[in-house]
Amino acid sequence: MHRLHRYLTDRFPLPWLITIVDNASTDGTWQVASTLAADLHEVQAMRPRRQGPRPSPASRLGASPAPVVAYMDVDLSTDLDALLPSSHRC
Repeated sequence: MHRLHRYLTDRFPLPWLITIVDNASTDGTWQVASTLAADLHEVQAMRPRRQGPRPSPASRLGASPAPVVAYMDVDLSTDLDALLPSSHRC
């Protein structure tokens, strides 16, 4: 999470917000997400009221007021430069 936050802070040319969605995890994700949201600007943590198999974290993106939304797993398997608008890519 710190890597993504640092990348967006340093390189992203548009306003951004990181939303961590915890969907009934039992591994401490909620505690970590809550701490990150309290410590880092532009980070929020959500825990859907209906937890379990549905709704998925990706389905929560429809609730975002942002004109552009990206979804990624916490392992950051997507190259972060893919988030940049094409006019800002190297």
